[in-house]
Amino acid sequence: MDCLFCKIVNEEIPANKVYEDENVLAFLDTNPIADGHTMVIPKIHVEEFFQLDEQNYSHLMDVVKRVASVIKNAYNPPRVGVIVYGLHVAHAHIHLYPNTGNEIFMHQDRKYSEEKLKQEAQKLQKLFKQ
Repeated sequence: MDCLFCKIVNEEIPANKVYEDENVLAFLDTNPIADGHTMVIPKIHVEEFFQLDEQNYSHLMDVVKRVASVIKNAYNPPRVGVIVYGLHVAHAHIHLYPNTGNEIFMHQDRKYSEEKLKQEAQKLQKLFKQ
């Protein structure tokens, strides 16, 4: 497999590991937003985290919570940022980083009208009923 993260899991590529168990690996990002920026990945290859079965998903999120707690203790930021982005590597991964509020800005300059927001909510709500 030509997946960068699978190569890290298989130790074909080195990584600065923070945590590892049978199913999950956490390692430092090589292009960090801030000191301590950590990637948490399932060892099984899935492109998106919601493709994991319930047990693996729950375990992944438990590790995310534990790693976030360690980051909070190590760097003492106001918050630990969590980003699920996944566009550059097609392997489920969650970014955790000490968040002081200066690292990343999540909101765009555009504003939606109340009508547009209602339309978008209805679009998504319909899919829950199917």
